[in-house]
Amino acid sequence: MRIVQRQDLKPSAWNAFVDAHPACWWWHREEWISYCLAHSGGVDHSFAVVDGDQIVGLCPLIQEGDQFSMGGDPCAWPVGTSVPSNLDEHMVREIDRLGLNHEVHLAAFRQSPLTSVSSVALDRLGYKDVSWQSQVIDLTGPDLWAGVKDGHRAEIHRGLRELSIGFENDRSGIAALQDMHRREAGRDTRPQATWDMMASWFAHAGLIIARRAGRALGIAYFISYKGGVYYASAAWPEAHVSHAVLWTAMRTFKELGYKQLEMGWLDHPTLAVFKRGFGGEAKTLHCVEKRWP
Repeated sequence: MRIVQRQDLKPSAWNAFVDAHPACWWWHREEWISYCLAHSGGVDHSFAVVDGDQIVGLCPLIQEGDQFSMGGDPCAWPVGTSVPSNLDEHMVREIDRLGLNHEVHLAAFRQSPLTSVSSVALDRLGYKDVSWQSQVIDLTGPDLWAGVKDGHRAEIHRGLRELSIGFENDRSGIAALQDMHRREAGRDTRPQATWDMMASWFAHAGLIIARRAGRALGIAYFISYKGGVYYASAAWPEAHVSHAVLWTAMRTFKELGYKQLEMGWLDHPTLAVFKRGFGGEAKTLHCVEKRWP
């Protein structure tokens, strides 16, 4: 087995492994790694393990300051095939080597609750479990409305009465979302390259936009991959918009045949109440970390 840096592989080879491996999600793909690098200005240490002429494992790994993270969040979990038997240890040794050589003091990795299997056993190889929860809605159920809380229902009805809400996937929607973020923050919130990347992902992404008289009043951006959907970004410059937009997203992605919608992490009390109000269940987001002196 040998270690090959990501930049020395063809992007198609990296993504082909991600597409085929059941433990991988969008966070493992070339597109997301490139996004995180553009967002944080980090250093890419991502690598694959190659046995003969076959990729048998890969590890998205970005150094941001003195930690391995992606946009400040844990890196996507390293993944590998079931053989060779010592693959897990081989990958952890490489992460250790990179961490020590580049004066990294913290490495964190997370799995996606939208995948059903785990991979490299970091939690038995010196990593500490620091898992938290994310709200996930089962879109295959017969009645999504049954899980929606009463307070959310009232807001949804109001939004549906007053607004035109629908699915869109063009660059003008991304420009409108960027402008909403800029106006809310009073500045550009992140590099232009990240918005351009989001606009290039529409084979795996979409927008739900609320309009009144043609003017966008609220936008949510979703990433879709392997039968699952992730609520990635939104802006609500006007009140009473968010509930109806997210309800429309639930219905839309169900109709499109997706199986799960991840509403996002439950790490902030107020947002947790909001996300839980749409139904679903809190699933464990398996996360581990390791510290070096």
